[in-house]
Parts: sequence; C-alpha cells; structure tokens
Amino acid sequence: MTITSRAFASLIGPAAIAAGLVMASGATAPASAGVSEHCATIVSKELDKAGHSTVIGQTACSTTSAADALAKSGDTVAGTTSTAAVKSSTLLLNKYKDANYGGGVIYSFYGNAGDCDNAGYHLVNYVSVEINVSSMTGCNGCNAVLVNNEYSNYQTFGLPVVYLGDHYNDNVVALKAYRA
Repeated sequence: MTITSRAFASLIGPAAIAAGLVMASGATAPASAGVSEHCATIVSKELDKAGHSTVIGQTACSTTSAADALAKSGDTVAGTTSTAAVKSSTLLLNKYKDANYGGGVIYSFYGNAGDCDNAGYHLVNYVSVEINVSSMTGCNGCNAVLVNNEYSNYQTFGLPVVYLGDHYNDNVVALKAYRA
C-alpha cells in the first residue's frame, strides 16, 4: 500500500519527514553508532509536538549485547531506575543491517506503553541507522510498518519483512510500527 506524503506526515509528523539526522524529542545519535553495535531506544505512546513518539530512554549502544544497550537506555529514563524502565519496556521492532535478517540486529525500539495497537509508535531514525537498514521484524503485536525514505516515498510492509526493496533498502528516514 502506498500513501501520499500528506497522509504520512499526519501519521508521523512533518518534522520527521524533514529530519533524517534527528531522532525525536531532542535525542541525538550516539557518537559511534556503527553497525557492529546494537542500539536501543525506549519511547512512549505520547506524541511530542513534532508528532513523534516521545523518547523517554535516550538512544544507547553496546558492542556487548542487545540487553546491555537496553539497560544503558534505561539508565537515562528520568524518575526511575534502569531496572524499572527496562522491566516496563516492550520490544516493538528490530532492524537488521542486511536482507533476510542478516548482519545482526543493529537497532531496537522499545515502548513503555505495552504492545502495539492500531495507533502504533511513531519513530524516526538517525542517519547512521537510516542508511543501514535492509530488513525488520516486529514484536509484541507490531505486524506492520509504514516507512518513508529521503525521497518522500512511502510504503506499508507487513512484518516481518525480509527485504525493504530498492527504494527503502538503506534508506528509511521515519516509520510507524503498528498492529494492522
């Protein structure tokens, strides 16, 4: 399914379309978010004024494990302990460097409001992830993803998706993970 840029903007927010270098809510990319690292972010269902899911656990990366990246992100959640933030987080989406889930998981989004529903979570990549994603898996009810690329092309994929196709391979600026 392909939709118009206006419809997509209303789903993820106009700033997300314009900003491939910005995560959400002022989150900045880690200094070295290379593909040998696993990165994680915890987001809420609440949308910020730009229309993105509000980042509550800043992006954190680890060369050790996905669990370590999540724990580091949990360390940044205000008003709670890392353990509480991690326990209340639900894995939503894994992004892989290569097609067919190859190259390992390079980035995971976690939500603090439970499983995916029809409203979904509105997510923005920073550029080092944007240019490295080729396949994705959804978790905990996230069975669809609406993506856009730097050329303002938009498409919905069922999750899991083994290859994002020529227009979206290594070119996912923003996305909405949801239950179709």
